[in-house]
Amino acid sequence: MGTTMAVASRLLKTSAIFLLLAGCAEVTVHRTDNSHLLDDWRSSLMDPDSLSIRTMQTLRQVDLERVYHDRPVEAFAHLRTLTNDDPQPERLFALSEMSYDLARKADEREKPDAVFFYYLSAGYAYRYLTAAGPATNSSGSLAKSPLSKSGEPSRTDEKGLPQTAARMAGANGHEEKKQSADLAEGRAGGTLSVFDPHFRLACDLYNLSLAKCLRAALKTGHLDPDQPVVFRTSRGSTLTLTIERHGFPWRPEEFGELLFCADYQVSGLENQYHSYGLGVSLMYGRAPIPSGMTHAAFPRDLYFPVTAFLRFDENLTEPNVRARLELLNPLVDQTIQVNGTAIPLESDLTTPLAYGLSRSDAYVLQYEGFLSADKLKHKTGIYMLEPYQPGKIPVLLVHGLLSSPATWAKMFNDLRADPVIRQHFQFWGYLYPTGDSYFLTAADLRQRLADLRIELDPHHKDPALDNMVCVGHSMGGLVSKLLTVNSGDSFWRLVSARPFESLKMESGTRRELNRLFFFEPEPSVRRIIFIATPHHGSSLSRIGVARLAEKVIRIPKAVLQAGQDVARENPKGTVLINGKACTSVDLLEPESPALELLASESRPEGVHYHSIVGILPPDESWINSITPVSRHGKEKSDGIVPYSSAHIDGVDSELVVPADHMQVHQHPLSTLEVRRILLEHLQR
Repeated sequence: MGTTMAVASRLLKTSAIFLLLAGCAEVTVHRTDNSHLLDDWRSSLMDPDSLSIRTMQTLRQVDLERVYHDRPVEAFAHLRTLTNDDPQPERLFALSEMSYDLARKADEREKPDAVFFYYLSAGYAYRYLTAAGPATNSSGSLAKSPLSKSGEPSRTDEKGLPQTAARMAGANGHEEKKQSADLAEGRAGGTLSVFDPHFRLACDLYNLSLAKCLRAALKTGHLDPDQPVVFRTSRGSTLTLTIERHGFPWRPEEFGELLFCADYQVSGLENQYHSYGLGVSLMYGRAPIPSGMTHAAFPRDLYFPVTAFLRFDENLTEPNVRARLELLNPLVDQTIQVNGTAIPLESDLTTPLAYGLSRSDAYVLQYEGFLSADKLKHKTGIYMLEPYQPGKIPVLLVHGLLSSPATWAKMFNDLRADPVIRQHFQFWGYLYPTGDSYFLTAADLRQRLADLRIELDPHHKDPALDNMVCVGHSMGGLVSKLLTVNSGDSFWRLVSARPFESLKMESGTRRELNRLFFFEPEPSVRRIIFIATPHHGSSLSRIGVARLAEKVIRIPKAVLQAGQDVARENPKGTVLINGKACTSVDLLEPESPALELLASESRPEGVHYHSIVGILPPDESWINSITPVSRHGKEKSDGIVPYSSAHIDGVDSELVVPADHMQVHQHPLSTLEVRRILLEHLQR
């Protein structure tokens, strides 16, 4: 009975560790009914069957209240005529609200005029808002736009970083105070005050009406810049939308399906980055066409953010009107110029990321890559979320054991939301079979980086590619460190007592073993951030995972064949550890010769190391209960990697984060530290 209980206890502990290694909960999206957004707007602006009090007051002022109740279209037309002669803000807002009311009623009756009235609602809201003077944010304060009135970029320091408000205050502080006073009193550019509740409501009218127009346009097919969308009303009028795309690094043929971010609710990413302004947040799916790249790939289900903005260039009273629909990249454009003023754009950066992850097979690949390297061979490689952009520094994210690039979703979501980070850095992910030894993985990554550099920048004209930053979690940190090491023959001596040159082997085997054991530092890697990296081994082998790995992990055929070839040609040679090829778990054994040799390698000149170490919070008792006891007793750890293993001397910085092993790289303090290090790297 006691033996049975002990076996059951060990199985329970092993199962718990596999749950830890499985990483975070999947990022998903759920289809949502966004009608509540309209309900909120109605309750704050007007009842379902009537206009707002202020619009009714505007109608009473021109004796149109009774007319609107009996003949709303006639009242609307009369107010349009009066507004053309005297475009007061209250009248512009009333026309926008009346248009929306008429559009909604036409929509309920499935009349084609609904689209035209939604267009007019957006148009009059646009006229109302763009007559308001300086751009404002949703709280009613003066927007700090990165563009000036002339459209020139904001001032930057000598390193290309935006100047802070404090540094700029000395030059224009007096002017900002004057503008703020003018806004409060309604004197900036007209009589409209941005503190008027109608200002934000007009933004909602514009955005909601534009969304309705877009949904109608998408029913006709794709929004193609080469094919304007034409709507016709029951009275013979036409509405023509011309379409433009701006700021995207994608080729025209790479734009696939277009979806509304508001149709989906994100789970798995706590921080959702949504900026407020004018426009409709959308997401494009990348069309499944060849990327043109040989040594890097895009995820199969890749979606990227879009903001739709409708610019009104003509008089809204014309019977046949044209408007310009601009599809903008919110990663590049946070504002848009209207009448010489920078207007903030609505955007959603998180939903496209989450939607793509929810459709991907990344969470299946993490198990497949652990159990069988050959099954993952055709998917192994460097992945990009945007096309290569010269001048941006690559940040290579290298995941750990039993994981995939999807494990970086939270950190990437937070880092990309920072305008300075996304302006100066491009993020790449490396997917690899984690059952392989990290020596084999590093050899593969080293070759892929060299091939990719030849493909992207064969003449080395882009200095940003010579300043790469690697961020490695767990075993990914060991893979990253191997990119900065000069092997000599030190690692070969761990597996064979005979010199490499003296052994007989086939040419293919010699090439394979040569790239595996003999290598020089990758010159493009200038900084590494280690996160929970087991420099001196981990506890996996002591809790049964290593024994389980021996039974289920399949060594790559190429490695096995290489070992068999050497053994056949050199029967008296001692080759490979214990006479067999090692898995990643084998090489993570505490005090293993390979780990200790790698840990002893000094930091190369010109390369910077940083450490982020996880320490379990005291209340994580259930994780502490399965943490093995070392010969020194229980020590502080993240549940998998003890502090003494994650700590190495000679790093530029070390931060201890209260998190377990599988959460430490997703902890907000880790993200802040990575951001700090990236900004330091940029300044250097």
